[in-house]
Amino acid sequence: MAPLTPVKAAGETSCASVDVLLVDAHIPLRATLEAVLAAEAGIAVVAAVGTFDEALAALRSRRPHVALVDVGALGHRGLEGLADLLAARPLTAILAMGVIDDPAFDRAAVRHGAVGWVLKDTAAPELAAAVRMAARRAERLTLVPPAS
Repeated sequence: MAPLTPVKAAGETSCASVDVLLVDAHIPLRATLEAVLAAEAGIAVVAAVGTFDEALAALRSRRPHVALVDVGALGHRGLEGLADLLAARPLTAILAMGVIDDPAFDRAAVRHGAVGWVLKDTAAPELAAAVRMAARRAERLTLVPPAS
């Protein structure tokens, strides 16, 4: 598979430093994602949690620019949990994450308030780019193969 390239929405502005809340129930993957994002210049992981309730508390206390949220960590709430997180902190861009490579999930996540959907196995540079673009509040963020 070719590397993925984020598609920008018109009218984006830059964000000097991006504070990220990482939400993933799988502890080893959460630690890996935290290390990957922390290694990126201009990105700071301000909290890394594993449950919906922990995510709500971190959103309110840490006030991140972006919440990178594994929808599996939302438990029975599923995609509806994205809307609940957004309602708790409307100024935080929600970037949904999962293992299902299906455009329907991207569209469903966006319908529930996310700015986009990324796969858990997205390469580090593309993940960092997606987080930065989410911070700029892209109207819609989709990772697509580059034009040939």
